[in-house]
Amino acid sequence: MKRKAGLWGIICMLIFLSGCWDTNEPERLVYAQGMGIDYKNGSYTVYIQIMSLSLLAKSEASGGGDQVKLEVGHGTGKTIDDAVFDLYHSSQRKVFFGHLAFVILTDRALRHGAIKSVVDLLDRYRETRYQIYVYGTKEPLNKILLATPLFEMANALSRLSDPKQTYKQSSYIKPEDMRELIISLNEPGHEAGIPLISLKKWATDIKTQPTLTSKGISIVTSTALKGNLTGKKVSGFRWVQNEFVRDILTVNKRDRPPIDLVITKKKVKIVPHVLNGRLTFQINIKTKAYIDDVREYTKLSTIEKAVERQIKKEVLLSFNKGLDIHSDIYHLSHVLYKKNNTAWKQVQKQGRIPLDKNSIVVNVEVKVVHGGKQRLAPTLN
Repeated sequence: MKRKAGLWGIICMLIFLSGCWDTNEPERLVYAQGMGIDYKNGSYTVYIQIMSLSLLAKSEASGGGDQVKLEVGHGTGKTIDDAVFDLYHSSQRKVFFGHLAFVILTDRALRHGAIKSVVDLLDRYRETRYQIYVYGTKEPLNKILLATPLFEMANALSRLSDPKQTYKQSSYIKPEDMRELIISLNEPGHEAGIPLISLKKWATDIKTQPTLTSKGISIVTSTALKGNLTGKKVSGFRWVQNEFVRDILTVNKRDRPPIDLVITKKKVKIVPHVLNGRLTFQINIKTKAYIDDVREYTKLSTIEKAVERQIKKEVLLSFNKGLDIHSDIYHLSHVLYKKNNTAWKQVQKQGRIPLDKNSIVVNVEVKVVHGGKQRLAPTLN
């Protein structure tokens, strides 16, 4: 009798054990690595860069070759979610979004306010995470999403999926993930700068292969695209970023060979001032540098002064180009909101503050610490 009672007790306990009936076998899924969003003729087109772990494993086991590592599918609909479900209709397996690493939006989609819809969709969906990097582009999305890394590298290590590794080597355009984007769009200023990417051709010993490059930033709000800053127009943006690690600066002097320096260990402090009703911001930049290339002997103090002038020039240029598209590129409204909330309340309108070309004063202090492996003088006379 005791034996039967014990047996029934064990059976009753088994009822409360969790099962695995709702799990999915990995080989029966395809994995969304990236998403692209376009808008045209009143409809959204959503592209999904899909990889299969089983195909990837076979490819690596066989040494690469012509094995398919990823595919790009697409769907169309009146909303982004509708377009995703249209894509499901042609997918051969269930699409898993837990590995989604990046989202790319075209200029057309950004102008139509797609960023608000896609952030809301991804934020609500239980499979996605906040570390999804967001980009803008003017290129065809199918070509962008089919640009695979060189050397048969895993797609999870591409420039789009893992941008912080290349950013540590050259901190020109800061990556923006979804968490940072939500913060920027919700806080005073209500705008963000996302990397603007394009295609660039590299050559291998077999063929020419497209790869991806960051050419500037797209200034966006939750409902619109303010504009794009590229080339020299965006050169000052890096000097005000706290996440900056290192980047090159070329100093050109009249009738003298240029000098290349690597700027590193930079500190930025922005101080708002309100005097007689006039609002200004003092941007203090303190940094170290080392010489990468010098062709003739130049005094250190001369080099330092030239670097300071160049950084100041770039910071002012980018700020003024931002004003041309009605952008607070350095998030000065947010700085004032945090450091002098009373003054911010007096001047702000819908989170934005009045700015003009005289709104910032830039102070730069540079210390050249060494000349790399060589001395500070040229290696060859």
